[in-house]
Amino acid sequence: RHARTIPAIALLLTVAACGGRGATTPSSPPSTARAIPAAPVAPVGDPCAVVPRAGDHSLRVLARTPAVIVHVPEGLRTGQRVALVLGLHGAGQDARGFEGESGFTQVADENHFIVAYPMSWRARGFWRYPEPDGPRSGLRYLRATLDAVARTQCVDRGRVLVTGISSGGRMTYNAV
Repeated sequence: RHARTIPAIALLLTVAACGGRGATTPSSPPSTARAIPAAPVAPVGDPCAVVPRAGDHSLRVLARTPAVIVHVPEGLRTGQRVALVLGLHGAGQDARGFEGESGFTQVADENHFIVAYPMSWRARGFWRYPEPDGPRSGLRYLRATLDAVARTQCVDRGRVLVTGISSGGRMTYNAV
């Protein structure tokens, strides 16, 4: 239990420092099996001009890479720019496993920020680090994730955080 609490507290403190706010409604317990609807089609223009659609969404960001799980909390308002956290899974794990282990979705619900869970396409889920920037690099994938989420959600690009565990934690050193 303590292993889950420490990363959640660290993330909560980080988001609070970036202007996250407390929950206004209680969060429901996480479900173990959820269908992921397709991400909303990016509006022509500013994604801040539409009401955010809460829930988990699947977002394709680059060809031949897994879809990114994007969690949007309930209660976000039109025009409300929010922090974005990229959560990187560890080796031998996948995005959904990291989501469940980290508790970041619940923290995002309580503090009104968006969390995205990209997934490495490499063998056994390893992130490659250090890695030169290139067409099939994890760095390009993370930048594409940030850009894709910002095209569909009202993200404050000045409050983008990257966190991870194990191999994903080491990949955060490469993230720019």
